[in-house]
Amino acid sequence: LPLALVQRDGPLSVRGVSTVAGLPRGIADRQRVHALQRLEAAGQGAVIEVGEVVASDPGSALFLAAHATGSCGGFSALGARGKRAETVADEAVEALLEFAGTDVGCDPHLADQLVVPMALAAGTSRFTTGRLTLHLTTALALVQQVLGCPVQVRGEMGGPGSVTIEGVGMES
Repeated sequence: LPLALVQRDGPLSVRGVSTVAGLPRGIADRQRVHALQRLEAAGQGAVIEVGEVVASDPGSALFLAAHATGSCGGFSALGARGKRAETVADEAVEALLEFAGTDVGCDPHLADQLVVPMALAAGTSRFTTGRLTLHLTTALALVQQVLGCPVQVRGEMGGPGSVTIEGVGMES
């Protein structure tokens, strides 16, 4: 089925997970608390879980998913040696708040990931994004060349834009 992520309708629902691997759980707790404080100060509620995972190297991460009718996005930040947990939270929250300040259908990183599924779906799919990127235009050129999908892009590179893809459809 074609997909339409064109304009947000209603408030964003935000869920997230703050994780650590091979580090004290308190780091994930600090990321969570700081992210919640920043979001609350901006008038955005959220539910953020804390988790511990097994990995070959120690580290931390915060992932925030935002969803509303007609719109979705995902925002993440990774910890690094010497990088404060609060800085990790700030990076993910700032990206989410930038997205929340618009009414576009998807974030710039999700946009290029949607191209292939949209090209394979039967019918016309559309989305808007806050920033047209080189990754997006590369993915669009690929589906045009490989699948022969008609694609229409409106907007300037680096700025907001919209994409329409006429999918080829897949046989079941």
